[in-house]
Amino acid sequence: MRRVVTVLLAAAVAVGASVGLGAAAAVPAATASASGATGSANAASAIGDTAATNAAALASATGSTVLAATSGSGTSSLSTTGSAAIDDVRRCIATNSQLDVYYLIDASGSLYSDVSGSTATDPDFVRADILGNSLKQLANLGNGVQVNYSAGFFGTEFKPAVDWTPVTADTADAQATALNQAIRNQPSLGYTNWGAGIAGAQAALAAQHAANGGCQMLVWLTDGALNLHDDDAQNAAALNTLCGNTVDGSSEPADGLGAFNDMRASGIVVVGVLLSVNPDPADATQTQYMRPLVESSGEVNGTTVTCGQSPPPSTSVNGALVQATDPTQLATVFANLGVLINGGYPQPFDADGGFQVDPGVSTFTVLTVDPAWSLAAPAGSGIPNLTASSTEPGVKITTTGGVTEIDVDVSSAAYQGHWMLTTPAGGDRELYLYSGLKIVPDTSNALIAGVAGTLKGTIATTTGRALDLSNYTYSLVVSKVPADGSSAQKIGTATATADGSFSLDYTPGADDGGTMNLVYELNPLATAKSNSTLASVSASQQLQVAIPANFPTVTPSSLALSTLMGSKGKASGTLTLTAPADGSAGSVCFPNGVTPQIVNDPADRSSSWQFTSNAQLANGCVAVPAGQSVTVDLAATNPVAANSSVTAKLPVVLTAADGSGLPETVPVTFSTTRPVNAAAFNLTAVILIVLGLLIALFMLWLMNFVTAGIAHGRQLLRGSFPATISQQGNIEGARGTDLSAASLDDFAYQRQLDTVKRMTDADLGALRSKPGLFNTRYEIEAPAGSRVFTPFAATGSARRLGRSRGDIERGMIAPMPDQLNKLWALVIRDADLLQSPAAGPIPATLVVYKRNDPRNHDQFMERMLDVTRDTKLWAKVSRARVVVGEQASGGAGGTGSTGSGISGGNSSTSTRSPAIPSPAAPTASTSATAPTAARPPSSSEPSAPPAPSAPRGGDQAAPAVPRASSPDGAGGNQPPPPPPRPRRQ
Repeated sequence: MRRVVTVLLAAAVAVGASVGLGAAAAVPAATASASGATGSANAASAIGDTAATNAAALASATGSTVLAATSGSGTSSLSTTGSAAIDDVRRCIATNSQLDVYYLIDASGSLYSDVSGSTATDPDFVRADILGNSLKQLANLGNGVQVNYSAGFFGTEFKPAVDWTPVTADTADAQATALNQAIRNQPSLGYTNWGAGIAGAQAALAAQHAANGGCQMLVWLTDGALNLHDDDAQNAAALNTLCGNTVDGSSEPADGLGAFNDMRASGIVVVGVLLSVNPDPADATQTQYMRPLVESSGEVNGTTVTCGQSPPPSTSVNGALVQATDPTQLATVFANLGVLINGGYPQPFDADGGFQVDPGVSTFTVLTVDPAWSLAAPAGSGIPNLTASSTEPGVKITTTGGVTEIDVDVSSAAYQGHWMLTTPAGGDRELYLYSGLKIVPDTSNALIAGVAGTLKGTIATTTGRALDLSNYTYSLVVSKVPADGSSAQKIGTATATADGSFSLDYTPGADDGGTMNLVYELNPLATAKSNSTLASVSASQQLQVAIPANFPTVTPSSLALSTLMGSKGKASGTLTLTAPADGSAGSVCFPNGVTPQIVNDPADRSSSWQFTSNAQLANGCVAVPAGQSVTVDLAATNPVAANSSVTAKLPVVLTAADGSGLPETVPVTFSTTRPVNAAAFNLTAVILIVLGLLIALFMLWLMNFVTAGIAHGRQLLRGSFPATISQQGNIEGARGTDLSAASLDDFAYQRQLDTVKRMTDADLGALRSKPGLFNTRYEIEAPAGSRVFTPFAATGSARRLGRSRGDIERGMIAPMPDQLNKLWALVIRDADLLQSPAAGPIPATLVVYKRNDPRNHDQFMERMLDVTRDTKLWAKVSRARVVVGEQASGGAGGTGSTGSGISGGNSSTSTRSPAIPSPAAPTASTSATAPTAARPPSSSEPSAPPAPSAPRGGDQAAPAVPRASSPDGAGGNQPPPPPPRPRRQ
């Protein structure tokens, strides 16, 4: 998804609608401080011979207010910077006869239904109708402005579409149809490569400017975020390059100040239009970067982000970002921008839809989304009600994308008075009034440094009608824009006569040497009758301030040094000092030495700048012999490297042969870059990534540590039984105990506890939880002299288990569940574990936990059958028997695991390790603390093998199970193992 806007969406988009409704007028710019406002006197390279001052910077000099143009249809308001961008365009076209508009159109897959299906942002190609109609509006810009347009698409790559073509009233329909069809014929171009699109448009605009030197706008229409093959690293690098600042730290810092800063500096007004339909939440952050890219500053996730020079210097233009949430709003956005560029100023309707048109209003525009609208003229005017089908002279009605624009030319007094708009279906409506005024500076204006002069010009109408200044209240302010890019400075208020001519006396001072950029502005401007605010009107003029013939000259009048690379490079340039034109000698003095004073360095390095020169100073001056020139080389260095654009000023005094002096200031500008140490950057990135992972892993472990624990709970029962386990895996009661006949009498209630991390069982030993990064291990640590075995598998990989795996094999540790009521285990003494296989089943203690379920009458039988039918535990016991036997024998005689015992017959107690006790005879291990002994059998008859119980949920109860007949549970006549219990579904 792409977006970003470029150049004056407004101008391109819609010049209002009617014949040059005051193209010279300017959108008022918001009250802003001189330091915070960004001015724009278009670089001469972009505006031809006229320089346009940024509206916001100009506001600080004139006291004007910024218009935040809002749309009742829900489109995004223009920011202060956006309003200044509209002002930049209007000011430029007021004094320049050429306007070049480039349409950069998103062609990524998200716009197309054949790629994105139901989530496509513009499946019906409404953008084709809207952009095509904007060409028709541009053709009516009027005021002698020649509009040229070109277009290109971007997706994964940039694709030129339409070469530069002039648009006139005669060719507008054909050109609109051609652009419309080109958009509809263009298939998807894949991903959203902002950089490729901007680079292509920038190159096309540069080539056109070299040909005609006109005003320039880039209209950038996109519907989503920057996306280069779904590669985050590529996206970050591209974003940093476009911005000129490291806004995404995951990539290397960008070189230079970014493509958008370059366009602002070269006079290209970028208007970014974001069509936000079905936005992808994953793109939310990326799309927020559009405002700082286009306007130089904006918020991203609540943090202010700047791109390039912010605020832009007064010698640059501004950009504007607007947003629409559906194609209909997109049509409204373009209509709004066209009206504003054309000189309209928004006005409120009365509650009933009425509004006043005063003398001094040349035209008004109404925007509505109600197709059944009607417009009633003032009573007694003789003008019929206007509707969608009206064809009255001076009335132009255009409908695009569901938005109707009604432009009415107030050509006579009959059109003045109270109008009434009726919209039966309701919906949004907007009203704009135009003054139809323009300012024309006198081309004969000339200034000489230190000599009193006069600036002259004329206030005129754009319609050719007679001018009546008594219809307005206004102030005509004249300001100058310093060449060093600092804020505009008011130099005076001109006096106008009844015929519109005006003049202002002015003597150029020390800061006015060389090229001087002037701005003339009617601000504030309102109608005299009802005090209806009108858009300010401005024009710019560039003058070359001459030096008297008896003074030497310094060229260039503004010195641009080479780029400073890194902390060890230098920026250098040369000044040429030329003797007076009258043939006399002179000198150029440097009051502060050949050391420029830093005016602005965004990198905040003012104290570390060092300047050197080859100037041969005598008493602070360089002598210039008659008829000769002297060169002075200047170099700048700084031990602190940064990506920045530096402005400075060098005070000089031009001294004539008679000793008289003329102060002058030479602006000095240059860029600095910070070379990237790729190795250090990559190492830092790796360290930060690793540190981030470690912190994340620690937080996972901490979360597991805090939340992990053995669930105890209510109604917990515990039983301990003497038992045996045979080589067939059968677990049976010892000394005549019938395990399947266990009841509540054989279990003891446990004290209710919350979840615990560690506890002790009288027979099993320590029960504990061991939190890990991704899961928690629960295990039993066998008591000294015994081994413990459970049917549960160890969790985690073999690598994570580490030494615990060996302890599990030896029976020192046994895995357990986190729910205590699911636990059962066998505890076997070391001596019993190592008895000869011929001795029969191994004595053990069986510990069983369960939760009491009074509703289940067979709960104890079912629980014990679950235990006794699990024959897989013998494999663990057998393995431990082998391992412990090997340790006890020291490896002599060879032992091996057969799954049924210790082979080789080399397991006598006389060869055991001293660490393994050697009892006189194997006996069943019992616990003195066992809660209850199992009941003895009530019959001496041999017991049959237990029958399987019915699955839980069945209608049949499990059959009764006879008790064991053998008093010790051992012997040669063992019953067959019980059949497996059916699994629950």
